[in-house]
Amino acid sequence: MFNVGIGGGMVGQGQVAAGGKGGSGDPKATLNWMCQKANQRPLTKEDIVFTTNKFNNQYQAIAKLVCLDGKEYAGHLCATPKEAEKSAAEQAVVSNSELMARVQNMPKQATQKRAAGAAPAQPAAKKPKVKAEAGLNLNLPHKMDLNNVLNKVLGRPLTKGEAKYISNPIGATGQYQATVQIASLPGDMSGKAWAGELKPTKAEAEQSAAEQAAKDLQSIVPAETAVASEKTEKTNKKKKKKTGKSGNKEEAMQQMAELVSSWTDEVSKQEGEQDLATKTMMWMLNGQQGPPPRDIVAAEPVTGTVAKWTAQKKNGYLKPDAPLNHEGEAYREGKVWVGKKDLVAGLDELVEGMKVSFKVYYDTQGLGAEEVAAV
Repeated sequence: MFNVGIGGGMVGQGQVAAGGKGGSGDPKATLNWMCQKANQRPLTKEDIVFTTNKFNNQYQAIAKLVCLDGKEYAGHLCATPKEAEKSAAEQAVVSNSELMARVQNMPKQATQKRAAGAAPAQPAAKKPKVKAEAGLNLNLPHKMDLNNVLNKVLGRPLTKGEAKYISNPIGATGQYQATVQIASLPGDMSGKAWAGELKPTKAEAEQSAAEQAAKDLQSIVPAETAVASEKTEKTNKKKKKKTGKSGNKEEAMQQMAELVSSWTDEVSKQEGEQDLATKTMMWMLNGQQGPPPRDIVAAEPVTGTVAKWTAQKKNGYLKPDAPLNHEGEAYREGKVWVGKKDLVAGLDELVEGMKVSFKVYYDTQGLGAEEVAAV
């Protein structure tokens, strides 16, 4: 385990990755600059503390911002401790995007030169130290909460890109709504998407989605843990006698394998009652043979307009005439994907603006159209 503090001397003078002020492109320098501007004072080595742990041959770091209410941000698994700390610093900066935008636009304090012969000005009264500018939303911790819950459910740290966030602008409101999906979750949770509330920025929308997912998944942690521990208790005792170690990785893999095996045995008995998430999981476990499973959204066809059609790829998107009131509308701004294989016999091409009728299905990628015919 490594504990590293960032002092005030690490402030960069260049540009951050996004092109603004503060930092030299290095995430740790950018984080240091942001915290110094927010606190309006030089930082000490106790203000930002990194804790790095080793998992097999990789490292994961946690950045604790003591100067910003002590919030913690976990980075991704990396090859070296240095890269792990940079990843944790990057997560802290991204999670505080609103604060970064505010401090980047803070005006520089102007200094006045003393005229020749004029008496020196009296020193200004010292300003009280404050943690940050009033009204700033300093921390958006829900992604961190979700990562902690997933660590318990999966029995391992989350890898980069494993939690898939999708943010979409909502009409002319100027706001965003995001969804998050974690395909590595066991059972029907693998196909579930959690939607957050409307927020003014993409970052806040993703945090809202993470909050909903964390609350939902928190309820299954005790049950998953109880089932896994009951089935592996005897195995753990034997391993501890032989090695004196718990063998965390092997135990987690064994627990997950037993959970999946138990689950597949159970759903095989209920084949006619499986929902889309269950069908998709079984499809993946069986080697992804054939097309992904679909759920028909409505029995009757709906009408709409061809919003886009790519002649070379033979696919595009349809825009329904009326809202479908389905969770899949959170993807692709409500548009419905269509491919040539789902056109009715005799219809080989679509033209943008063309009126069509079609049935709507839902799969792991979102909404799609089949039996597409010209109106």
